[in-house]
Amino acid sequence: MSECLHTSPIVIMARHGQTANAGHNWGLLEVPLSTAGIATAEQMRLRLLPYCAVRIYCSPQQRAKDTATIISGRNIPVEIDSRLSAKDYGIYNGETKQVVRNIRGPHLSDEDLWRWTPPGGESYITVGRRILSFLRALIDLPPGVVIAVTHEGLLKVFSSLIAQDQGHIRLGYDYGHTIIASITNSALTSSEAFLDALFERSTPST
Repeated sequence: MSECLHTSPIVIMARHGQTANAGHNWGLLEVPLSTAGIATAEQMRLRLLPYCAVRIYCSPQQRAKDTATIISGRNIPVEIDSRLSAKDYGIYNGETKQVVRNIRGPHLSDEDLWRWTPPGGESYITVGRRILSFLRALIDLPPGVVIAVTHEGLLKVFSSLIAQDQGHIRLGYDYGHTIIASITNSALTSSEAFLDALFERSTPST
């Protein structure tokens, strides 16, 4: 089918289905998909069928693995990639989003939000480097569609780095459960430079 032919790598970043107790930053903690989350994964499977994905990757967290298995329809092998892992909130893994927002300060600038690192956890800059490393690995694959099942925090970063404009500083997205983007070397290089600049501005000069 002609709609399944692609001349460059295309990645579909998909958020895992919903879990119970929404409103928490579960991070690296394991929580199962809810009944609604399982239904959402099945809806994504049907919606993504026309893209004729050739590979499916997912985060090591079980909620992402279960979502990826449903999307694959057991027809495409699911590969686990740690670079798609949930954002590590350190000592705040499992806390509600509101609690974390209050702890870090509700009025952080966009740049400071990228840099903020919870104790024992990682910043959005670090998350961004993980995503770009994953995407770099896709560049050398044969053209086709790749689905990557991951988490909300990573979709925010992916949207800001790739799907909107390279180096879009505001973290956020309005795409629901999936974001689709073509991956090019120039886009990745621009995004890497954006993260490098953010990091350098956060490092005191000596």
